[in-house]
Amino acid sequence: MKDKIKNIYDMIIIGGGPIGMFAAYYAGLRTLKVQLIESLGKLGGQLEALYPEKEMINVPGFAKVKAVDFIKLLNQQLNNYPVDIKLNHTVENVKKSDDVFQIKTNNGFFYGKTIMIATGIGPFTPRKLPFDVDQEVENKFISYYVKNPKKYKDLNVTIAGGGDGAIDIALELLDYAKNITIIHRRDNFRALESNMVKVYNSPIVLETPYLIKSIDYNSKKSSITIEKVHESDKKKKILTDHLIVSYGFKANNRLQQNWNIELQRNLVKVDQKMESTCPGIFAIGDANIYPYKQKILANGFGEVPIAINNAINEYSLTTNRNIHGIIQ
Repeated sequence: MKDKIKNIYDMIIIGGGPIGMFAAYYAGLRTLKVQLIESLGKLGGQLEALYPEKEMINVPGFAKVKAVDFIKLLNQQLNNYPVDIKLNHTVENVKKSDDVFQIKTNNGFFYGKTIMIATGIGPFTPRKLPFDVDQEVENKFISYYVKNPKKYKDLNVTIAGGGDGAIDIALELLDYAKNITIIHRRDNFRALESNMVKVYNSPIVLETPYLIKSIDYNSKKSSITIEKVHESDKKKKILTDHLIVSYGFKANNRLQQNWNIELQRNLVKVDQKMESTCPGIFAIGDANIYPYKQKILANGFGEVPIAINNAINEYSLTTNRNIHGIIQ
């Protein structure tokens, strides 16, 4: 098979979010022949598509930076090396033969000595409320992410959720919303500790431990009925202009189930080298899982050199260190 293929990449990176972009840059830095495949029409992943105005605080070198600006900087960095970028390419299947991976996309076939999975949680849909909501109510009254915080200026906003996503949204809207209420089913939150300190020192109202039981929507005055966990006789009604449901996203990594790699909770199980159970396939960022994994961007960026350096050493990928005559 190798002899018949004209163009074989050292590494094919699947996923063009921030971690995939940095991986492509670092692979270029190591002078690998690298290709970056992204299913969307532009790079940046969820940050670009869903949260462009989000203030990011867990990126080294920045006290805070807007997601859209951070993606621009990653693009500038990426442009320093000749990475072959394929946009609007959805990976449909991966096969291995004679130590070469064949990647089938909706727009053709590509071949690589190694694969780096940087797809985040994969194709995703938001987790919704556990009861049926009329489509008109959902369209007008409920959101699942915040793309433009100015949209919520002077509104009474209610946020459902207790993770980093919910807390990030609440803090992001402090400068815009009239009032903010967070509803969470537990007394304890799963968000970054420093952000919780900001929440506790803010005018944000916390309703815990409560669950949303019903929505009474009309264009002039809407409310949410919440019920205390394990105490159904204790209910409250919250007047609100808009509900943001931040229960996270349901991932769909079903394609990876056919790649001969072990998954755990739909994520790629990796070792200390960031390598999957299939030799030559690595995974980084939110796409992987290992003991005590912390899902923050800084951690994903740190996994990049670990994975690429090990791929170079384990699979004898071509770099300037072993090409005679390239370095003058």
